[in-house]
Amino acid sequence: RKWVLPLNLVDSETAKDKLSVKLTGAPEGLTANLQNGQLEWTPQEPLLPGTYPVTVAVTDTGTPPQTTTSSITITVEDDTAVFTYLVGIVAENGERQAWLFDRLQNKKTILRTGDKVEVADINATIEVIDSRAVRLKEKDETFTRLEIGQNLRERRVVPAEAKAATTETTR
Repeated sequence: RKWVLPLNLVDSETAKDKLSVKLTGAPEGLTANLQNGQLEWTPQEPLLPGTYPVTVAVTDTGTPPQTTTSSITITVEDDTAVFTYLVGIVAENGERQAWLFDRLQNKKTILRTGDKVEVADINATIEVIDSRAVRLKEKDETFTRLEIGQNLRERRVVPAEAKAATTETTR
């Protein structure tokens, strides 16, 4: 997934697109996009968790050229959504439950219709639990489907017509 950090590049004598940026200690693929005024990075897999101290040096085109530097630290953590799987769907007292299992923490979470799923950057609500999958309502109002055996990153967007059909069959 793409990571972005806005940069506040201001020089009273040099246009933003004429500044030059040098990154020291940057992880592979980290770039400065001066047109958008941001640092951009799409980490390559696999990437070990850890911290990446980066020095950002910005130089203008004045005479003589002037440079200012700033340090940032990028912290990379495990993507818990990759390690969190839908491992089962069971019924207890006539109510279906979805079982999520986080392989990093060796932890099972039992969810019911209406419960929230908050893992990594995923923030959704369980809308429907059927015999093989759950339908999630994402924070952006889209619907996704997660099948038994899939991790949370493998969920798929459900087309509007499929959402309506699923609602009818589960009533």
